[in-house]
Amino acid sequence: MIYLLDLNYTLVDKEKDAPRIRPMELQIELETYRQWLIDMLKGKYVILTTARMQKYEIFTLNRIYTKTNWLPNESFFSIFRHLPHIKKEWILKWRIFPKHGNNPEQFFAIESNPQTRAMYAKYGIKSAPAIDDFGNRISI
Repeated sequence: MIYLLDLNYTLVDKEKDAPRIRPMELQIELETYRQWLIDMLKGKYVILTTARMQKYEIFTLNRIYTKTNWLPNESFFSIFRHLPHIKKEWILKWRIFPKHGNNPEQFFAIESNPQTRAMYAKYGIKSAPAIDDFGNRISI
């Protein structure tokens, strides 16, 4: 199984209505990560997918590792500005499928954005948020 892990509001422990912090480097510096989710994914093949721009990739991955002592097997950051589900569909079609194939049974997405979950469903990929509307944590 390959886990497609969302960054913002999934791995990053942040409420959807939390204000943005600028500059972006300061936001990344202040981010906290869901250790329980990382612990659940340790030993599994994880691809981090994010709408965050690629220019923040190295800084973001360094912060994740510094704070959690963990890194995903692969990561894909956005190379263009658009809606998150559009960015992630591009990543899926042009980065993930060419390397791993497009069999939906081999993927499971942990994703906060309903539009992105709908996009994954279009490809037959099952998905769920890390924490549901009732506050229940995902179990894999």
